[in-house]
Amino acid sequence: MRLTYYRIWLTLGGVLLATVWWLSLTPKPPSIDLPYGDKWGHLAAYTAQMLWAAWLWPHRRWVPALSLCVMGALLEVLQGMTGYRIFEFADMAANATGVFLGWALSYTPLSLGLPSLDAILARRFGKS
Repeated sequence: MRLTYYRIWLTLGGVLLATVWWLSLTPKPPSIDLPYGDKWGHLAAYTAQMLWAAWLWPHRRWVPALSLCVMGALLEVLQGMTGYRIFEFADMAANATGVFLGWALSYTPLSLGLPSLDAILARRFGKS
C-alpha cells in the first residue's frame, strides 16, 4: 500500500531521528523521574523509530532495524567521546530492545496505524 502523504510521514520520521540524535548528544537531556528512567526513554525512542520505519517500509523492516541498532551503538560511542556524557552498554541494550519491540509491534494491529491515518486524511482532503 502506497501512502498518500508519504513525504510528510518521511519528514516526520526524520524529525524523530533528529530528536533522538539531539537528545543523545546534548549535555543536559531531560530526565525521566522513574527508576531506570533513561533506559525507559531509550526503549520508547527506539520502539517508536522502528515502528515508524516499519510503517514506511513494511516489506524491508530488516533495513531500518539493522540501521537503528547501528545508530544506537554509534550514539553511545559518540556520547563516550563528548566528555560530558557517558558510554553505557545498558543504553545500547535498551536501544536494541526497543528496535526489537518496534519490529514485533509492527506485526500486530498497530501495523495499520499510519496507513489508516493516511487513508483517513486522503479521504478528508480529497486525495486518492
